[in-house]
Amino acid sequence: MAFSLTPTYGKQNVPVFKVQKPSGKRHEIVDMVVSIMLEGDVAKSWLTGENSQILPTETQKNTCYAIALETDFRCIEQYALALGRDILSRHRHLTAANVEVKERVWRRVMHSDGRGHNHAFMRGRNPTQRRCRVRVTHDRTATRVASGIGDVVLMKTAQSGFKGFIQDKYTNLKPVGAGTGVKGADPDRILCTELEGWWTYTPSMLPDGYDYKAANARVLQKLLDTFCGPPMNGRYSLSLQDTAYCVATAILKENPAIAEVSLATPNVHFYTYPLKQFGLLNPNVVFQSTDCHTTASGRICTLVRRGIGAGVSKL
Repeated sequence: MAFSLTPTYGKQNVPVFKVQKPSGKRHEIVDMVVSIMLEGDVAKSWLTGENSQILPTETQKNTCYAIALETDFRCIEQYALALGRDILSRHRHLTAANVEVKERVWRRVMHSDGRGHNHAFMRGRNPTQRRCRVRVTHDRTATRVASGIGDVVLMKTAQSGFKGFIQDKYTNLKPVGAGTGVKGADPDRILCTELEGWWTYTPSMLPDGYDYKAANARVLQKLLDTFCGPPMNGRYSLSLQDTAYCVATAILKENPAIAEVSLATPNVHFYTYPLKQFGLLNPNVVFQSTDCHTTASGRICTLVRRGIGAGVSKL
């Protein structure tokens, strides 16, 4: 009987923290969780137990810290590229290094006089994480850089509806929005999601030393502007699917170096609490909130590629 083996291995969840001191007393910090997966001529360890091709995962961990020290990087993408290129340059039997970095974001403490502190920072218990995935190969034209964000909870308390869906014998969801035909129906609902987003750059369109940090800030602003709409009146959302597609295409239209955008947008549901049972009128003001990690919720996944079309799935 024939078998096919595709071996990969690496080190995961390496916590790397660096204090950067570019201008005297004013410090900058970067807090990362790094994971590496390696590909190449390593099958002997699986097939015969012979480990001469294996770069120990503890060595990979140590490399994470050494490259953080020796590399002057301005963003996690530059760090991930440097880490992957270092490993491949010293171990030619490896064909690809896949590096994922999650950045835990700290904010500079602001003094009451409006100045930022030189060396004091703060963050929440579960900070918003900037992320990147880099695939480095010996052929630099095959290098791939994907930047992203996760754990971003976005909410609109108005300008959102959902109607026209299939209603079969098990459907009890009521349509929301203008023209639903439901007497007394509110034209708005709370639209909320805990978003994870990735956007993949085309390496051939990027110069060496590309400023991913500034580019990603622009992408995030476009994401927020499109999701929310103008500050006074917003933008009406026909569905979370509709909003996710508009976000992805807006990012692609404004950023020619980005080849594709992938968004995972689970529903975070808010249910109008039934206070009528106590003789109280609740016109969509007080809600029972839910958590998409612990309660049943919809999950909308959207992948839009430049020039190829869009793949959209709902799980």
